[in-house]
Amino acid sequence: RAVPLRVLVLGQSRTGTSSMRAALKILGHDEVFHFMHLFENPLQTPQWERAFQAKFEPDTSPPFTKSDWDALLGHCSALTDTPCHIFAEELVTTYPDAKVILTLRDNAVWLSGYLDIMHRCMVRYTSLGRIPEEGRQYYEKRNEAVHRLVPPSNLLVFNVKQGWDPLCQLLEVDVPDVPFPRLFEAEQF
Repeated sequence: RAVPLRVLVLGQSRTGTSSMRAALKILGHDEVFHFMHLFENPLQTPQWERAFQAKFEPDTSPPFTKSDWDALLGHCSALTDTPCHIFAEELVTTYPDAKVILTLRDNAVWLSGYLDIMHRCMVRYTSLGRIPEEGRQYYEKRNEAVHRLVPPSNLLVFNVKQGWDPLCQLLEVDVPDVPFPRLFEAEQF
């Protein structure tokens, strides 16, 4: 790892993950993995495909190890968005000292349509490809998994409407003197 992974934001896409990326950057996290990284560096997609295979085809694929996660995310001190939330169990186990934030959103917009390898992996291995029919169930099951994995003292259940205070309290940093970012809201999307 180039930097320690200190924050895992494990809420699904469209739950304030872009705003969280911006907020974490304001709080000093220079590199925050977000789905947009795949557009910035599409050469990562085969590594993500291998992670999907290791998770969902363990009988035929080699395990995705801490070294693999470090190679993929080693430049990031925080992460958020798809596909990270799909790997909540693996990431919490691999980085047990990281603070965990579960982002929620009122009336979440259920989406599919991601491109190329990532879309095929999500459609093949999760019910994200069957939105809206199974989207709500998937969302609730993933959130329950995060609650089971993370001790309450290390978990913040967060809606970006709450602003800086709960986030800064969890991360033990001062509240910045700027408004909490609100990016990529439904109208913009």
